[in-house]
Amino acid sequence: MPRPSPLWPLSLAVTLACTPFDAVEDTGSTTPEDVESSPRALAEDAVAPAQAARPASAIAPAPAIAIAPDRDDDATPRDAQAGPPLTALSFLDEPRGRDPAALTRHIDATKQLLAATPESAPDYPELLFRLGLALRELAVETGSREHLERAAKAFEHLLQRPQYAAYARIDEALLLHAAGLAAQGRDEEMRVTMLRLVRDYPASPMIPYAYAAFGDFYFARDKLPEALRLYEKAAQFPDSPTLPYALYMLARCHERPVDTGEARYDRALDYYVRALQATESRRGLSPELAARLRARARLDLTYPYAQAGKPSKALAFFAKVGAGPGAQDETRAMLLALAGHYDAAGLLVESTFILKTLITSYPADAALCEWYARVYANARAGGGASVIAAERAALERLQQDPRWRGDPRCAAQELADDDAAP
Repeated sequence: MPRPSPLWPLSLAVTLACTPFDAVEDTGSTTPEDVESSPRALAEDAVAPAQAARPASAIAPAPAIAIAPDRDDDATPRDAQAGPPLTALSFLDEPRGRDPAALTRHIDATKQLLAATPESAPDYPELLFRLGLALRELAVETGSREHLERAAKAFEHLLQRPQYAAYARIDEALLLHAAGLAAQGRDEEMRVTMLRLVRDYPASPMIPYAYAAFGDFYFARDKLPEALRLYEKAAQFPDSPTLPYALYMLARCHERPVDTGEARYDRALDYYVRALQATESRRGLSPELAARLRARARLDLTYPYAQAGKPSKALAFFAKVGAGPGAQDETRAMLLALAGHYDAAGLLVESTFILKTLITSYPADAALCEWYARVYANARAGGGASVIAAERAALERLQQDPRWRGDPRCAAQELADDDAAP
């Protein structure tokens, strides 16, 4: 595991983490180009001041967006598409493509060395660490709970011996052990292990992981003020691979009311954009995990956007934050998610605007008929006679297009109902 040097001592990090939001912005000189592309500028440009007074309860998250990705009971089709739930400790649990047979041989060899080495020998703690690490990697590669439990026993042997407290990688062992405990659902033991890491090794480069993992611990229990403070601390380490995740979870916190305050959707959007930008330049973050985090953040940011953003600016904003690097592009999925939020809130005008944006932007999309049918359904639910007639005519024209003729999604049930009406 990479061991980057910590940026500053823990005491200073704690002080900065308690600084008000605006005070931890970059303080360097800013050019007009910087303003144009900065996260704050991107988010503020998309936010509609006139909609700031919209009641927070007006829009509920669409079913396709997970509210708490670290909870099994909140699993949704959205989670299935994005892969396993993301947590701070996901950054330690990425499969590396190691051959399980080779790992097993390494484990057996390490166990033989341990059996032949006195516990008082200088290299004994290193052998214990290597055994725990290899067992953990084997558990990650194979999904074996048995190997995870065996790794926990190896780390416990290392961590419970006072004579090994000075071992150079003891902080890493604490973090890996805590991650293994969390994976087994042993949350209280995980919490105690993380506390030991923070208390006894405050200058460790593992500290950002611990803060973010503690944030997850409180977020999963709906203790948002505590979670918010811990994610803020984790975000104070700009060289840590956990930075994008910490920013992402700060966004998740701000889109909910904290203490007695109101949700801060503008701030949530800003943090989502910062998280997305951080995934593109973070050392130690694998391309696979970065892509998963980007996909999740892009879809999740559509919820605060539905609360505070301008429908007319959605396409430009989503195209800017939803595409790249390379071929990765969630712009279409973000527009669909936004339309879903508007639908769930009964905001038919906004939903129709976004659906028509999709129709215009993706005229050859396989879902075109479905989008036209949804527009027509919205017109029937809340439009006047002229609007209904216009949208019906548009759908009927699409039915005659050779590309879509016979597509069942173009045969909207509403058309049949209207034709059958006396």
